[in-house]
Amino acid sequence: MPALINLTLIIQALNFFIAYLILRYFLLKPGLQALDQEDTQQANLVMRLEHVRLRMLEKQQQLLANWQEYKKSFARNTPLVSDRALLAKQSLIPISRTIFDQSMVQEKVHELQDTLSKKVTHVRL
Repeated sequence: MPALINLTLIIQALNFFIAYLILRYFLLKPGLQALDQEDTQQANLVMRLEHVRLRMLEKQQQLLANWQEYKKSFARNTPLVSDRALLAKQSLIPISRTIFDQSMVQEKVHELQDTLSKKVTHVRL
Protein backbone atom coordinates (compact mmCIF):
# COMPACT_ATOMS: atom_id res chain seq x y z
CA MET A 1 0.00 0.00 0.00
CA PRO A 2 2.81 2.55 0.55
CA ALA A 3 3.75 2.33 -3.14
CA LEU A 4 0.17 3.22 -4.07
CA ILE A 5 0.23 6.36 -1.94
CA ASN A 6 3.48 7.49 -3.47
CA LEU A 7 2.16 6.88 -6.99
CA THR A 8 -1.00 8.89 -6.13
CA LEU A 9 1.09 11.75 -4.81
CA ILE A 10 3.22 11.74 -7.96
CA ILE A 11 0.12 11.73 -10.20
CA GLN A 12 -1.42 14.57 -8.19
CA ALA A 13 1.82 16.57 -8.43
CA LEU A 14 1.92 15.95 -12.18
CA ASN A 15 -1.75 17.04 -12.52
CA PHE A 16 -1.05 20.14 -10.45
CA PHE A 17 1.95 21.02 -12.65
CA ILE A 18 -0.10 20.52 -15.84
CA ALA A 19 -2.94 22.66 -14.42
CA TYR A 20 -0.41 25.34 -13.50
CA LEU A 21 1.00 25.38 -17.04
CA ILE A 22 -2.48 25.57 -18.57
CA LEU A 23 -3.56 28.38 -16.23
CA ARG A 24 -0.32 30.22 -16.81
CA TYR A 25 -0.68 30.00 -20.59
CA PHE A 26 -4.40 30.89 -20.79
CA LEU A 27 -4.89 33.23 -17.81
CA LEU A 28 -1.66 34.63 -16.50
CA LYS A 29 0.05 35.41 -19.80
CA PRO A 30 -2.83 37.51 -21.25
CA GLY A 31 -3.39 39.13 -17.88
CA LEU A 32 0.26 40.07 -17.55
CA GLN A 33 0.27 41.36 -21.13
CA ALA A 34 -2.76 43.54 -20.34
CA LEU A 35 -1.03 44.88 -17.24
CA ASP A 36 2.13 45.60 -19.24
CA GLN A 37 0.09 47.43 -21.91
CA GLU A 38 -1.63 49.47 -19.22
CA ASP A 39 1.71 50.33 -17.63
CA THR A 40 3.08 51.35 -21.03
CA GLN A 41 0.03 53.53 -21.74
CA GLN A 42 0.29 55.13 -18.32
CA ALA A 43 4.00 55.85 -18.86
CA ASN A 44 3.18 57.41 -22.26
CA LEU A 45 0.48 59.57 -20.69
CA VAL A 46 2.86 60.71 -17.96
CA MET A 47 5.46 61.62 -20.60
CA ARG A 48 2.88 63.54 -22.64
CA LEU A 49 1.63 65.30 -19.52
CA GLU A 50 5.18 66.30 -18.60
CA HIS A 51 5.76 67.56 -22.15
CA VAL A 52 2.57 69.65 -22.04
CA ARG A 53 3.49 70.97 -18.59
CA LEU A 54 6.92 72.04 -19.87
CA ARG A 55 5.35 73.75 -22.88
CA MET A 56 2.92 75.57 -20.59
CA LEU A 57 5.77 76.65 -18.35
CA GLU A 58 7.70 77.97 -21.36
CA LYS A 59 4.61 79.81 -22.57
CA GLN A 60 4.08 81.37 -19.13
CA GLN A 61 7.70 82.49 -19.05
CA GLN A 62 7.34 83.98 -22.52
CA LEU A 63 4.15 85.80 -21.48
CA LEU A 64 5.89 87.13 -18.36
CA ALA A 65 8.83 88.33 -20.47
CA ASN A 66 6.40 90.00 -22.90
CA TRP A 67 4.56 91.62 -20.00
CA GLN A 68 7.80 93.00 -18.59
CA GLU A 69 8.72 94.35 -22.02
CA TYR A 70 5.29 95.98 -22.39
CA LYS A 71 5.61 97.59 -18.98
CA LYS A 72 9.03 99.00 -19.89
CA SER A 73 7.70 100.25 -23.23
CA PHE A 74 4.71 101.86 -21.55
CA ALA A 75 6.96 103.51 -18.97
CA ARG A 76 9.19 104.88 -21.75
CA ASN A 77 6.28 106.18 -23.82
CA THR A 78 4.13 107.62 -21.02
CA PRO A 79 3.89 111.39 -21.39
CA LEU A 80 5.11 113.58 -18.56
CA VAL A 81 2.66 115.30 -16.24
CA SER A 82 3.19 118.63 -17.98
CA ASP A 83 2.55 116.98 -21.35
CA ARG A 84 -0.66 115.44 -20.04
CA ALA A 85 -2.01 118.81 -18.95
CA LEU A 86 -1.18 120.29 -22.36
CA LEU A 87 -2.85 117.37 -24.14
CA ALA A 88 -5.93 117.69 -21.96
CA LYS A 89 -6.25 121.39 -22.78
CA GLN A 90 -5.83 120.77 -26.50
CA SER A 91 -8.29 117.91 -26.63
CA LEU A 92 -11.17 119.81 -25.03
CA ILE A 93 -13.78 120.77 -27.57
CA PRO A 94 -15.48 124.05 -26.84
CA ILE A 95 -19.14 123.51 -26.12
CA SER A 96 -21.55 126.19 -27.16
CA ARG A 97 -24.27 126.64 -24.63
CA THR A 98 -27.49 127.71 -26.27
CA ILE A 99 -30.18 128.86 -23.95
CA PHE A 100 -33.67 127.95 -25.14
CA ASP A 101 -36.64 129.96 -24.12
CA GLN A 102 -40.10 128.48 -23.61
CA SER A 103 -41.41 129.47 -27.06
CA MET A 104 -38.47 127.78 -28.83
CA VAL A 105 -39.05 124.59 -26.86
CA GLN A 106 -42.76 124.60 -27.70
CA GLU A 107 -41.98 125.20 -31.36
CA LYS A 108 -39.50 122.26 -31.49
CA VAL A 109 -41.99 119.98 -29.69
CA HIS A 110 -44.73 120.77 -32.23
CA GLU A 111 -42.28 120.30 -35.08
CA LEU A 112 -41.26 116.92 -33.71
CA GLN A 113 -44.90 115.86 -33.21
CA ASP A 114 -45.77 116.80 -36.79
CA THR A 115 -42.80 114.91 -38.20
CA LEU A 116 -43.58 111.80 -36.16
CA SER A 117 -47.29 111.87 -37.05
CA LYS A 118 -46.40 112.02 -40.77
CA LYS A 119 -43.98 109.08 -40.49
CA VAL A 120 -46.29 106.79 -38.50
CA THR A 121 -49.61 107.30 -40.21
CA HIS A 122 -49.95 103.57 -40.84
CA VAL A 123 -49.87 102.70 -37.13
CA ARG A 124 -53.22 102.46 -35.38
CA LEU A 125 -53.56 103.13 -31.68
